[in-house]
Amino acid sequence: MRRAGIVELRGGGLVYGTQDNSSAKVAGTKHLVLNGVGEGTIASTLYDVDILIIKGECSVALTNPSTGMWAAKKVRAEGKYMGGEALLTLTRPTTPGQEMYWPAIDESGSPLRWDKPKNLLVAAEIDPTKWPDYSEDIENALSADVSPLLPVIPPTVASADELLPAFASADFDTGDGYPRLSVDVVLKAAKGEKFKAAFSLPVFTANLPADKTVAACAFVVSSADLLAEKAGAVNILKVKSPTEALSFKYSADVADLKKGGCFTIQKDGDKAILAADAPLTDNRYKVTLFIKDNDGNNGTDAGKFDLDPAQGKILDPCAIVGKKTEPPTPPTPPTPPSGGSSGGCSAGAFALAALLGGALLVFKEKR
Repeated sequence: MRRAGIVELRGGGLVYGTQDNSSAKVAGTKHLVLNGVGEGTIASTLYDVDILIIKGECSVALTNPSTGMWAAKKVRAEGKYMGGEALLTLTRPTTPGQEMYWPAIDESGSPLRWDKPKNLLVAAEIDPTKWPDYSEDIENALSADVSPLLPVIPPTVASADELLPAFASADFDTGDGYPRLSVDVVLKAAKGEKFKAAFSLPVFTANLPADKTVAACAFVVSSADLLAEKAGAVNILKVKSPTEALSFKYSADVADLKKGGCFTIQKDGDKAILAADAPLTDNRYKVTLFIKDNDGNNGTDAGKFDLDPAQGKILDPCAIVGKKTEPPTPPTPPTPPSGGSSGGCSAGAFALAALLGGALLVFKEKR
């Protein structure tokens, strides 16, 4: 499909042929879109592409065997992807002295990160570096009791295990490098609930100022990892031990937030708290946890979401849980008619050769 400055390849399990002509290109192709591309292979060189956009059920491998084979400046993913899901694989160059090229990530799409040791572009599991940010009236109402804090994440499983003696080192995963409780441990702790999927937030700590009693710590999470279709349906647990968990309450009520044991969801970059019935249709969202300091009274309701008995110290292993095991599957794109189409789309190797020619793109069905 060709629009002004945009070329889109649509999937459907089609197998494309290869081309030996490495000089072919399409002038002005600023956006190359891979939309639900199924299993198949294309020999191609990407020239003068500003953004390579990945949509739908795509898993892409790109072989870059010589200098200049891939000139895409940025890569962006659009849609819901589970944290850690591989979207693009780069093959390291074989020419001696040739450096690996890593396109920049377009931050306007789904959260992504490069796993450079594995040559992968993956859906980012989480961004814990966001600051809680609300409208001025909400911040003023919270300011007497609540302190916005950046979560501090222990660097290793060993350090997380030391903080949480109720858990064994085998109870933790590292995922993207952040120590977090394993899915099995989370689901076991949520006994009696019919949760079948979990996404653990990193274990984190926070230090409250002396004049505040509640910490607000924010994380940016992929929408797929929220494991729900609407904001109010998101379930977040505080995992106190391998056999006990508490449920945070979703609320936009300032009175609730000042008590702790609550969380809010916002669109990334937006100050407004989502209504409980708001659909989760964006690529990423900011989740903010409100945790009241137990102030040494670990058995009281006020501080039951804080595992550190020391005054002013917050310690939390938390997880998002859900009843569904995977995000909804998008509809299969229609198969183009044989011999091309009158709408400007073609599945033929010659039409693709006019677009591409040299490095190897391999499209695989997502497992």
